[in-house]
Amino acid sequence: ASAIDVGYALGLDDNYKVQAIRSVQAVNTNPITYSSNPQTVYGFANNYQWYCYNANQDRFVSVFRRNDATYNYEGAARVINMNSSGDMAGGTGTTYVYASPFIDGNHVIEIPGTAKVLISYRNSSSSSDDLRAMVGTIATDAITFGSYTQFSGGSSSIQHVTGYDSNRSEVIFNYYRSAQYYRIGTISGTTISVGTEQSSPFTGSIDNQATARITDLGSSSIMFTQRDTNNSNYGTCIIGTNDGTSISWGTKYVFESNSTASIDVSYDSANSQALIAYRPGGGPSADD
Repeated sequence: ASAIDVGYALGLDDNYKVQAIRSVQAVNTNPITYSSNPQTVYGFANNYQWYCYNANQDRFVSVFRRNDATYNYEGAARVINMNSSGDMAGGTGTTYVYASPFIDGNHVIEIPGTAKVLISYRNSSSSSDDLRAMVGTIATDAITFGSYTQFSGGSSSIQHVTGYDSNRSEVIFNYYRSAQYYRIGTISGTTISVGTEQSSPFTGSIDNQATARITDLGSSSIMFTQRDTNNSNYGTCIIGTNDGTSISWGTKYVFESNSTASIDVSYDSANSQALIAYRPGGGPSADD
C-alpha cells in the first residue's frame, strides 16, 4: 500500500517522551512507522502540554507548564527540530518562558503560511482565571513572543480550543465560562484583536482539550467537533460559515451515539472530506 503524504506528526508516550511518526500507510496491518529517537520533552514534573507543527519553519512547537514551584508554574515552549530521517535532531532545545506565574490550560496552533503560532492559556495567578493568547514567532530553533490579549474574563474554565480560518486569516477562540462561547480575532504582526463574545452552538462545558476541535474546511466554513456534555457526551459536530464577525451555524450531527473522547479531526481539501478520530466509551480523559 502506498503512504499517505501527511508529513511528520508527534505522539506522546506514557513516559512523556515525544515520538515522531514518519508516515501513515493507506492499508497495512502495521500502518505507522515510528522514529528511532524518542526524546524527553517535558518530564514528569510538567503538565498541560500541547504541540503543533509549523510548516513555514519545518519545526514543532511544544507548550507546557513547568509544574514546579521552583519555576513558578510558568508557561513555557520548546522548538523541536526533525532531521531528514524524521528523528529529533539535537535533542529538544532551549526552554522559552512566555507567561508566569501559575499558568495552565496551554494550547498552541499554527498560523498557516507564516513562521508564527498562536499560544493560548489560562492565567491562574491570584485566582484571576482569565484566558489569554499571544503570538509566537519561530526563527529556526528559537521562538519569541508578542504581548498577550485577553479573550475571556475572570472565572473562565481551564478548557478551551482555538482554530484558524485561513480564508479570512482570522483566529477563533472557543471556551467555557458558565456557558460556552466563541470569539473571532484578527492578527496584525504579533498583535491580536478580538471581536464580540458570542454563544457557541454547544452549551455544556468542555471537559478537556482532547474532547473538542475547531477545523478549517476552507471558504470560511468552520467545523466544531466535541464531546457534547449536554447530550450524553455523544460525539457531535456542526459546520458554520464565518462572515468575519460571527458564524452562522447549520445543524448538529451525532457521529457517535456513545460517550466520546480523545477527538481529533483532519480535513482532506482535495476530496472535501473530514476524518474524525475518537475513542468511544469511558470518561473524557485520554487515560480512561
